[in-house]
Amino acid sequence: MAKKKDKKEQQATGLVANCDQSTEVVANCDHLETTEADISQYEIEKLIITIRGEQVIIDQDVARLYKVTTKRLNEQANRNSARFPNNFRFVLTKAERDEVVAKCDHLKSLKYRPTMPYAFTEQGIGQLSSVVHSKKAIETSIKIMNAFVAMRRFMVQNLNILMLFFQRLVGSIAPTFKIYG
Repeated sequence: MAKKKDKKEQQATGLVANCDQSTEVVANCDHLETTEADISQYEIEKLIITIRGEQVIIDQDVARLYKVTTKRLNEQANRNSARFPNNFRFVLTKAERDEVVAKCDHLKSLKYRPTMPYAFTEQGIGQLSSVVHSKKAIETSIKIMNAFVAMRRFMVQNLNILMLFFQRLVGSIAPTFKIYG
């Protein structure tokens, strides 16, 4: 009896993730695997993926960063749905989910999730800080927004290098083609 009580107390405090149940697998696994009190901007940047041409973070990752369950995060967003138009948050299709699961090892649990995950854009993350009321959510939202900005700067700075590379590539290939008219 004492062992059962200890195990239940550990599960309640998040010390033991009970992932062997078939119901709410994601909700039981929503704790950050790292015990660090502070996550780096680089670690946040690794969570940003591109879907439908938008840079997004999957709801499960946002929940981990905010240290809340995915269910709670989505409940708050759904209660405030007027704040989350489709360009702030959207539901992944089955094909998109399968592709994300295949490419991102840390999102493999999405495969067994009973609902399709949401993807939050940079603007959606900004709105989340106003609906998930905690100091941690506000601090984390700021870090996530900075990560989005840093990635955008990186892409803009490296766009010129990429364009120069393609110009040289096309320039070296173009003379080998003959145009018949």
